Amino acid sequence: MSVEIIGHKNVIDYFKLIQKNKRIGHAYLFTGKDGIGKKKTAWYIVSLLNCPQEDRPCLTCQTCRNIQAKIHPDVIEVKPKNSIGIQDIREIQQKVCLKNFSATYKVIIIDEADKLTPDASNAFLKTLEEPPANVVFFLISSKPENLLATIRSRTQKIWFCLKIDESKKYVLSKYASAENIDFLLKFSEGRLNSINKLTSKSYLLKRQKIFADSTLQFNVYETDRKSLKETTQLLLSFLRDCLLTKVGEENEVMNSDFDQKIENYQKRFSLDELADKVERLFAINETLDNINLNLANNLIRDILA
Repeated sequence: MSVEIIGHKNVIDYFKLIQKNKRIGHAYLFTGKDGIGKKKTAWYIVSLLNCPQEDRPCLTCQTCRNIQAKIHPDVIEVKPKNSIGIQDIREIQQKVCLKNFSATYKVIIIDEADKLTPDASNAFLKTLEEPPANVVFFLISSKPENLLATIRSRTQKIWFCLKIDESKKYVLSKYASAENIDFLLKFSEGRLNSINKLTSKSYLLKRQKIFADSTLQFNVYETDRKSLKETTQLLLSFLRDCLLTKVGEENEVMNSDFDQKIENYQKRFSLDELADKVERLFAINETLDNINLNLANNLIRDILA
């Protein structure tokens, strides 16, 4: 079994060091952008902490295989549907009091920990204040500011980010002929799951359809809300590029493979007009969960005209 983790070597090396010196804390808060690899790294570290082999994690022993298959009885993952309620925390509190089945550390991974309800947060805080022995909590969150300050203060914070060269190396290794590498790296902000989505055939066709037209028309009409969100975000990236080109920052452009269309479009408008288009389109993007689709399509076409 192998686990591919792009970047985050500093995080893994840190946990190898504290594991070797038996300095494992009771609670860690993994923060950083969505899709950057926080949870995947957490699962790898769970194997690191519990692998019985000298060169850990071996990822081949029964313990490692069970952890990576997410079937180890001493590793519990909490994944919210809409929120994490007090009943979820009470179940955790009951489980952490039980004797470990076989692992050195019982581990609780709380995904999207910022979705803890107020009652759940207060109940969980009590557990953090009096942590059981040999139990480690990993809180995963891209919005740590939504967690209680008292919870944040009782965790060790680990910040996740990917360097551009790490993301670029991954893209080139997986998509060797990626002509739109600027777009992939800048639009995804280095988030690997976003890169994988952006290179899907359907997404590439959508982007090609929107931008490849030699005219300066954007005949937007989407009947699916999710698809409209994707289109709106692509159009926002295009208008952003037009603004950057207008002020002479062409090196920061995302859609550099459509530089001629960007150049021609931005010439039609003043800087203030382009900024107004970005502001209006962003406002629509923020309401796409609730706005009427026909109205949204018409408003977007009007903005881009």
